[in-house]
Amino acid sequence: MQVIERNISDIIPADYNPRELTKKQYAEIKESIAKFGLVDPLIVNIHPTRKNILVGGHQRLQVIIGMGLKTVPCVEVNLDEKQEKELNIRLNKNQGQWNYDNLANFFDVDNLVDWGFDSKELNFSNVAELNETMSAVDNEFNGEGDDFLPSQVRMVQLFLSSETEPIFRTQIEKLKEVYNADNITDAVMTAIKNEYESNNS
Repeated sequence: MQVIERNISDIIPADYNPRELTKKQYAEIKESIAKFGLVDPLIVNIHPTRKNILVGGHQRLQVIIGMGLKTVPCVEVNLDEKQEKELNIRLNKNQGQWNYDNLANFFDVDNLVDWGFDSKELNFSNVAELNETMSAVDNEFNGEGDDFLPSQVRMVQLFLSSETEPIFRTQIEKLKEVYNADNITDAVMTAIKNEYESNNS
């Protein structure tokens, strides 16, 4: 797939694009582009009836226009309007979801916050000092504004050394097999539940 540098002034944002950009997201995208450049090219249609219509990358385009850039790397597609709209929705919808086990166990909390996670997303437990910090932030947040995202997951951060991490991984994989679990969380929760019930029966 060829990446082509195109003039920003030639690109036409799709009027139907369903995604919106909050001030917080704008700042995060701008910081990322300033630090690493635009490593994710825009997707532009070259179909004769849809020439220069932007299919994917509306948020990034908005940010780089604000940054004063004149050209942008693009990938070109040749799609009729129906195909173009389908690709736009698929690009916006097919984002997957976070593996919260890996976030908790392989990333530093401060880094995750610096890189754009909100305290409402990262509601950790297990570390008193961290809990106090996150709770203080949450208490100051009134749940209003365009950056609000309700908490869905409470995470437990594990502190593993280079020696204990491989052992932990091996044991977890065994637990997943024993309990027919799809992920670490389900395996650990089932093991804890069984241990608790056996000790309280």
